[in-house]
Amino acid sequence: KLAAYLRIFWRRAFPTHIDGLLVLANDGRKRVRYSAVTALSNVHHPLVRELALTLLSSVDRSEDGIELLCSNFEPGDFELVEQARLRSDNDDSSHGIGSSIRTLLERHLSPEAEKSLLILYEKTPCSICRADTVRSLIGLGKLPDWMQRECLNDANDEIVQLMASPKQLHSP
Repeated sequence: KLAAYLRIFWRRAFPTHIDGLLVLANDGRKRVRYSAVTALSNVHHPLVRELALTLLSSVDRSEDGIELLCSNFEPGDFELVEQARLRSDNDDSSHGIGSSIRTLLERHLSPEAEKSLLILYEKTPCSICRADTVRSLIGLGKLPDWMQRECLNDANDEIVQLMASPKQLHSP
């Protein structure tokens, strides 16, 4: 029930003190922990950023750290995200981190994200994540020629269609 209650705050900031949410972000129950982290991802607060940086440096909770950066992002954070992404060593953690990066990019897409996007493209096992990555690189005007050629033969039809629009590829 607690995880369900926390879902109320997945798209809006938690309205009161966050001390309890910070505790729940480390709860032993995975669904409660996930719901608390998602709720905290909408909160701008120094303690949330501190938790984000701690989790980013962990092997098994990097994706939670990336989620918490959504409302606590600072210039230079993409370097930390890149390091976390490169540390992930299996498809499950890679996909989780990739999904968290996609969420972060929805709020903080900037030229600083280029290297993170290139790493995400190379490491993601998910064609949906790959399509979002290509779309973001196109939006930044940073899609490399080699990737454009590779995308022409992608298994994901959406990616191939993205390459079919030269006007879209060259707009910053």
